[in-house]
Amino acid sequence: MSIVVSVIMPVYNAEKYLNEAIDSVLRQSFADFEFFIIDDHSTDKSRDIIRSYIDERIIFIEKPVNTGYTDSLNMAIERARGKYIARMDADDICMPDRFAKQFNFMEQHPAVAVCGTWYETMPAGQLVSHPAGHEDIKLRLLKNSAIGHPTAMMHKSVLTEHKLQYNRELEPAEDYDLWVRILPFGDLANIPEVLLKYREHTGQVSSKKVLKQLMNAGRIRVNLFNQMAGPLNTADLERAQKIFGVAEIKNNADLQDALNWLVATREINQRSGFFKHAGFSEYIDTAIVKVVRNYYLNRKRHNPGVLLDFAGAGAGIRKSLTLRDKAVLALKSLLWWRSV
Repeated sequence: MSIVVSVIMPVYNAEKYLNEAIDSVLRQSFADFEFFIIDDHSTDKSRDIIRSYIDERIIFIEKPVNTGYTDSLNMAIERARGKYIARMDADDICMPDRFAKQFNFMEQHPAVAVCGTWYETMPAGQLVSHPAGHEDIKLRLLKNSAIGHPTAMMHKSVLTEHKLQYNRELEPAEDYDLWVRILPFGDLANIPEVLLKYREHTGQVSSKKVLKQLMNAGRIRVNLFNQMAGPLNTADLERAQKIFGVAEIKNNADLQDALNWLVATREINQRSGFFKHAGFSEYIDTAIVKVVRNYYLNRKRHNPGVLLDFAGAGAGIRKSLTLRDKAVLALKSLLWWRSV
C-alpha cells in the first residue's frame, strides 16, 4: 500500500461520536492513506472504540499522559510519511470523496500549501463557506481563520522544510496562526464544495475559551501586519498590538497615534504589494471605526471625563461614531457606567 496522504485525528473523551468519525475516514473513495489516531489519555471508552477497528491503515498512538491537542497534532506530523497531511476531528464526518478531491486539487495546483473545503454544521445543517482563491483568503485572514481546520489538507514538505508546527500557546487559534505563518511559503485555497460535516456542541474547546481565542487572534493579526511591513519596527509593532487588542490604548493621544499608523498602512501595503486585494483599503476603514468604538464604548469604566475626551478628539475620530454610538457614550459617561 502506498502512502500519499497522512490523516491525523486527535482524540480526547470522544466516545459519543468517534465511530462515525473513524468510519467516515475508512470509507473514503481514496484509499492510499495512513490514519494516525492519537488518544490524549482519554478517561472514557474512546481507546476501546479505537482498538475495535482492524485496518492496516490505522496507526494508534496512546499517550500515557494528557499533553494537549496541539501536542498530538505535532506528534503525528513528525511521524507522517505522506506527501500531504489531512486533518480530521473526532466528532466530524468526512464526505466519501473528500480526500480524493483534495488530493487531485493539490496535485493540479502545486503552489498550494493548504487546501480547505466548505463544510456543513451539525445538527443545524448550516453551510459555512470560505473564499476559494489565495488573495481572497489572505484578505479574510485579517478577520478570521478562513480555512476550516478539520477540512484542511497540507503539503508536508512546506511544514518540514520551514520547521512549521502548531503553537500550543495560541490555542484555540492554533490553526489560524499556522495559516498565517505558512503564507510566505505557499498559497492557500478552499474547494467551494461541502466535503465535511462539522459538529457543533458545548464541549468544544473554542466555546470554553472565547476570550483567550480573541486575544490570540489579535496576536495573529499583528503577525500578518508584520509580514506586510517586513518587519515592523518596535514602535509600529506596539501600535499594531494596540489596534488588535493585544496591548492597551491608554488615552486619546495614544489612540490617535495608533490610528495614524493604521491609515499609513495603505501606503505601506502599496510598497510591499502584500495584500493585492482591492478590499484591503475598505478593511482599513472598517478597522478604524472598530478601534474607535472599542476604545470609547467597550471600556471597563466610564465617567464624564470620557465624554470630554471624545469631545476634544480629532474630527476623524468623532466621525467614526454614529449618532447612536454618541448617545450611548454620553449615557454611559454621565451614569459613571462600569462593566461587570
